Amino acid sequence: MGGEPALNRKAFAKTCDVAFWLKDVLDSLSLSSFVKTTGRTGLHIYVPILRQLDYDTVRVACGTLGKIIMGAHRAM
Repeated sequence: MGGEPALNRKAFAKTCDVAFWLKDVLDSLSLSSFVKTTGRTGLHIYVPILRQLDYDTVRVACGTLGKIIMGAHRAM
């Protein structure tokens, strides 16, 4: 019941690629970031931000970062 999914090495390698791309973008914006593994099949990227920003603002910013990364690496 609800065990960890099997490790898909190819998919996890792509996940790592995306994490590195995100790290490059965050670094270029002078934002600190930290990676945390989630089980054996995923990653969380933690980016400390000011508590002055509301949820909607952060959500829009994250969506924008995702679009930037997808646009730069569409063929992957």
